[in-house]
Amino acid sequence: MYKEDLDVLTKQLKNELDLITKTDEWLNQERVSLSTDIDEKVKDLERILLAMKIKRLLQSKNMVAVKHIIKNENGCIRDIMIKILSLPDAIDLLDDSSNIVGRKNFRKHISDWLKDGYDVDSSKLLRSSGI
Repeated sequence: MYKEDLDVLTKQLKNELDLITKTDEWLNQERVSLSTDIDEKVKDLERILLAMKIKRLLQSKNMVAVKHIIKNENGCIRDIMIKILSLPDAIDLLDDSSNIVGRKNFRKHISDWLKDGYDVDSSKLLRSSGI
């Protein structure tokens, strides 16, 4: 019986059979390390799934998240804030950026919104017509 159990267990390891030559301490350290990695990956996955859910909700309302840079009185970046705006309002906000960083930010957001399936051109028309 013992031999049969051992055969079944060692077959499960297949090409990793050398693991049984490692010390208990090493195996335990690897187990803890892998468990921590898995926990972190699960948390990362949960955050990504939540972000996807929020984005779907925003998209259903033609709204977007915009990175907004907050500068101090010396013009240095003090903070970065995420604003939730309607697509036309977001275009207005970003289009008002007069500096080069703001213009690059504008182009990046437009590109991302197009990839996400937003109708940026119609939103620009709505914005220019004052609707």
